[in-house]
Amino acid sequence: MTASAPLVLLHGFLGSAGDFGPLIAALGPQRRTVTIDLPGHGAAPAPQREDFAAGLAQTRTAIRAAVGAERPHLIGYSMGGRLALALGVGGAPRAPGVTAGGAPPPPAPPPAPARPAPPPRPGAPRRPPPRPGPALPRGD
Repeated sequence: MTASAPLVLLHGFLGSAGDFGPLIAALGPQRRTVTIDLPGHGAAPAPQREDFAAGLAQTRTAIRAAVGAERPHLIGYSMGGRLALALGVGGAPRAPGVTAGGAPPPPAPPPAPARPAPPPRPGAPRRPPPRPGPALPRGD
């Protein structure tokens, strides 16, 4: 982490940007810190949709508004850590570092839709349909 990179501090669920007051005081004025309220917390509006992607997009926008083109080091706790991990892995602004505490990994992207099987080639042998398995005893 470079000393010139701003620190963006992301709070946990039910918290607010004010949660980091003691940390900011300990870092002192020589270290640029930015705190934002996560979607639906503190002064931030609730996301338009209630899913991780909507909260991630809103958080990304708030970070860009706060730091512009700078590449911040993201520090997050709990839900803020989960957002920091997601932003650090695949989001812009690209972070030179991510520190997450008490945070599960972000949700995996949805799987790609299955492609349909190609039609059989003309003249190719056909597979017989699968045989039914043995009948299972009923418990009635």
